[in-house]
Amino acid sequence: YNPGAGLNNTANPDLTAGNFAVRQFNGKVIIAGVFDQFNGNPVPGLVRLNTDGSYDNSFTPGTATTPAGVNGLFVQAGGDVIVFGNFTTFSGFPRSNIVRLAAANGAVDAGFNTAIFAAYADKGDIEGVAQQTDGKLLVGGLFRTLGTDTTQGIVRLNTNGTRDGTFDTSVGTGEAFGAECFAIRSADNKIFVGNGQDPEHGEGV
Repeated sequence: YNPGAGLNNTANPDLTAGNFAVRQFNGKVIIAGVFDQFNGNPVPGLVRLNTDGSYDNSFTPGTATTPAGVNGLFVQAGGDVIVFGNFTTFSGFPRSNIVRLAAANGAVDAGFNTAIFAAYADKGDIEGVAQQTDGKLLVGGLFRTLGTDTTQGIVRLNTNGTRDGTFDTSVGTGEAFGAECFAIRSADNKIFVGNGQDPEHGEGV
């Protein structure tokens, strides 16, 4: 396993960072962070490594988004990659804080698109994603609405990115302390929701 020179932020090497990493089921690893090179190859803060650590030039996510805009990565059951965070475009496509990339080559999946996430006057952000066995996505973060629907920091999306209206969170966690992580119990598919802030004391819970 040899990543060569690894990650580099050419504008300021001291700020180089690989913030998130996920592994696809073929063993390849996708990394997001503050960098514009991997082993000398230009990359947009998002790169895929082969199983031996070398650069995978078949993964081409275009211009991606600003490094600071990514809060995390999630690999779906079929291998497609969900990138989520705080952004309004991804590789030139209008996307509201979440985008799905094709498993094979990292291209934006046009078949997955959401309405606009918002936290009152701000676009908010997405901080956590999980997938149910039926392929639907649980999404949490600092947002109050999705499109015209009140969602209060947690929402379930259909496989094409539309809101699943049968999952009503209009009186949920409240945008200021939205969901940050999920666990789905396999025995009965019950959903557990986590949050890192105590609204009264600001401590981890």
